[in-house]
Amino acid sequence: MATAQFQAAVARNNAIIADRAAADARARGDVASAQRATQTRLLLGRQRVAQAGLGQLVGTGSALDLNVDLAATGKLEEL
Repeated sequence: MATAQFQAAVARNNAIIADRAAADARARGDVASAQRATQTRLLLGRQRVAQAGLGQLVGTGSALDLNVDLAATGKLEEL
């Protein structure tokens, strides 16, 4: 009986540790996703500034296509 109780306690502790590890992994994933989103926004801003500096209209044509592609790629990398 004491052995069964001990094994049950060990199983409960293992479950608690596994839950905490899962929560930590989710939190680290959320942080990494947020960091990637920030990097994408910064890169998109730099790209738009460079395009505007070259006299391009950033909201139309190829410049817009590049910006949309970058935003979409960044979103995929967040996942």
